[in-house]
Amino acid sequence: MFAPEIYGYQYQSYDREKVRSWAIALGECFHRDDVLDFTRRLIQELCDSRQPQMHERDFWQLARWCQTGGAYERGMDYAQKISTAVFGRIIQRRDKAA
Repeated sequence: MFAPEIYGYQYQSYDREKVRSWAIALGECFHRDDVLDFTRRLIQELCDSRQPQMHERDFWQLARWCQTGGAYERGMDYAQKISTAVFGRIIQRRDKAA
């Protein structure tokens, strides 16, 4: 399983029901299968498992959602809330210059 600690991110104590509601809201912003699949994985990894354990692809996909624009900007606020709750800060994209 992916360890976000290697990138400087630590899981925080967080309200799983809030994270679940934000993930659902993110999915409902778009009603696209790929977005719904992503939000289902987030719920499974962050809310339904005993310990939070994200897959690396979902970690970086959440980072992209945290800093997006255009048509996808509607979901950015939910992604940022999830990231801040789970990691205490917004995950930075690795495909953007710092």
